[in-house]
Amino acid sequence: MGIHPLVPAETLRSTPLDNAVALLPLAAVASANGAGVELPSCSTRMAVTVDGTESDEQIAALKVRPNHCVGFALGAGLGAKVVRASQG
Repeated sequence: MGIHPLVPAETLRSTPLDNAVALLPLAAVASANGAGVELPSCSTRMAVTVDGTESDEQIAALKVRPNHCVGFALGAGLGAKVVRASQG
């Protein structure tokens, strides 16, 4: 078990931070159709962010959760807050 920073994937691509958890919007994960998303090279895990604008189809994509997804975060006006995290 460890503590890892949650950082937007785009930020990690330009400013790598070893062992960070990449935050990816649900739209990006859903468009991969279970094929997997490309994580930044410094990250092996991701958390999916949702902001309430997602379609029913995008929400349904959460059923095919990638193995390296360790949690979900709700987008808030002042930043993302982790509301549930699990591993396994």
